[in-house]
Amino acid sequence: MADFTLPLDIETLKIINQSIDSKGNITFTMESTCTDSLCHKCGQKASKRCGYSYEMIFEHTSILDRRVFLKIKPVRYECEHCKDGTTTTEKYSWIAKGGKITQALEDYIMRQVIHSTIQDVSKKTGLCYSTIQNTIKHRIGCEVD
Repeated sequence: MADFTLPLDIETLKIINQSIDSKGNITFTMESTCTDSLCHKCGQKASKRCGYSYEMIFEHTSILDRRVFLKIKPVRYECEHCKDGTTTTEKYSWIAKGGKITQALEDYIMRQVIHSTIQDVSKKTGLCYSTIQNTIKHRIGCEVD
């Protein structure tokens, strides 16, 4: 099979490995290019790296009708402003509100819902019903203004 390159359109990530499993799903192992994060306690920038958090996997938009997953270990930073050695895990702006899919996939789901039911979109995308339902709740809401 010939290799080719497509952009993920996430500027803060670098691909360090890629694989295809037996189901044809593509998994990219990613590394963040960010050099700091905001401390969750004091709100100031923390830039002293002190390891990694547990590995996380997020689903991204499909490529050539194959599901795509982004695997990443978020960097942990120690806050130099807090005296108690507070650590903060890197947060990503490209993750959707639910925390399991990317915002790009959420955008794609919202386009697919036009003139379709949640069940139809679930069948077309291979995503579970609740993921699509949660995306609609995050983007549109449940209440009328």
